[in-house]
Amino acid sequence: MIRELRVEASLGRAALALIAFTRAIDADPRHAEAHNGRATALVRLGDLERADQDMTRAIELSPKS
Repeated sequence: MIRELRVEASLGRAALALIAFTRAIDADPRHAEAHNGRATALVRLGDLERADQDMTRAIELSPKS
């Protein structure tokens, strides 16, 4: 699922990816890759502050990645 969402974001469908990554995070708040993916979508949408928060959370959840 995460892989497909990354494709959405890379195809310029960042808003759709943002919604889907948010749903993934709602289902599992400890899913580091979902936080990372949402951060990428947020960067593409120009929301750098929220992207930074998600990236920080992703690193906290998976510091070795």
